[in-house]
Amino acid sequence: MVFRDVFTWSSMVDGYWKNGMVLEARQAFEAMSVKNVVSWAAMIQGLTLLGHKMQNEEGQLVDLYIPRKCSATNRLIAAKDHAAVQINIGHLDEHGVYTRNFTTFALSGFVRAQGDADSAVDRLWQKKKSEIRQQ
Repeated sequence: MVFRDVFTWSSMVDGYWKNGMVLEARQAFEAMSVKNVVSWAAMIQGLTLLGHKMQNEEGQLVDLYIPRKCSATNRLIAAKDHAAVQINIGHLDEHGVYTRNFTTFALSGFVRAQGDADSAVDRLWQKKKSEIRQQ
């Protein structure tokens, strides 16, 4: 009897998807006795490569996690960085009225923990403000 662990099964599912073997990928996934995050990720990635959209229980289309980049350090913000924030700063016209435009900045938990968030937002906004005036 051949022993296949979850790692082996997940690798098989991934390999089937990469070779366009949709039926085999699904059969291998369904035959797995134990599924973990890696095996589910292989299955979801394969489906999204084919253009399938994910749906929640209500039938609404949902997207996969899209990583963000820290505006201050240009490093990716990890999905588990619960201290990270995203801030929208509204644009004002010459009379101080909101123009319905905004600029988004994302700050990692690392930047916030170092106490650099205020200066980072100020620096980023000054740079963005000069770019907006040049247009």
